[in-house]
Amino acid sequence: MAGEQRFPLTTAHRKVPMPEWKGGGFCRWCNGAINWPNGRPAPTRSWHSHRFSAEPDCQRLYAIVAFGNIARWEIQERDQCRCAKCGATDKDGWQLDHIHPLHKVDRTAPDARRYWTTENYQTLCAKCHKQKSAGEAAVS
Repeated sequence: MAGEQRFPLTTAHRKVPMPEWKGGGFCRWCNGAINWPNGRPAPTRSWHSHRFSAEPDCQRLYAIVAFGNIARWEIQERDQCRCAKCGATDKDGWQLDHIHPLHKVDRTAPDARRYWTTENYQTLCAKCHKQKSAGEAAVS
């Protein structure tokens, strides 16, 4: 990846970069203004939510990147536990993998948060995940 930035292998590289929050009435995820369904500003709200309006569901997007169990549920639903490499299906032994490893992501890039979304996740069986991780470690 062009513009890759290397980080020490700690858990810090797993934390999603967040925008500077403008405060109440603006979404913590996208910084967009939040309005009530009637169009009036909602100064006490801090997330766009599907339960609140038809606006983007930023609360759900944040939950996927911040909580591993929610990401696993989303990907399990999407991929049906089928390995992206070999096609094997294993309901108990599948593993969640980042297609682009997080330790190589330039966290200061304007689009850095895309690496924490479901588009950067894939399902791998334990064998394929081990092979992919070993290959990444050899290159690093």
